[in-house]
Amino acid sequence: MSPALSAALDLKIEDITGAAITLYQGTPAAFSSRSLGSIAPAATRTYRFTLTFPAANANSALQGATMLLRLEFMGVTP
Repeated sequence: MSPALSAALDLKIEDITGAAITLYQGTPAAFSSRSLGSIAPAATRTYRFTLTFPAANANSALQGATMLLRLEFMGVTP
């Protein structure tokens, strides 16, 4: 079995609407749902998603590997 690319990458999700706030940092494999908090009607937010491949996780078995990261945004009215 080949190693999972999702366990080798580093994922960082930030809310950069104002001063950057890190919402998640870790591997995509460990990522689960996150609350984005309340957003007022007609308000906007800006998010930055960064994926890095740390040299410490370099593994030739990952060459050509792919992964899928599904992101779903859901609005809930109180």
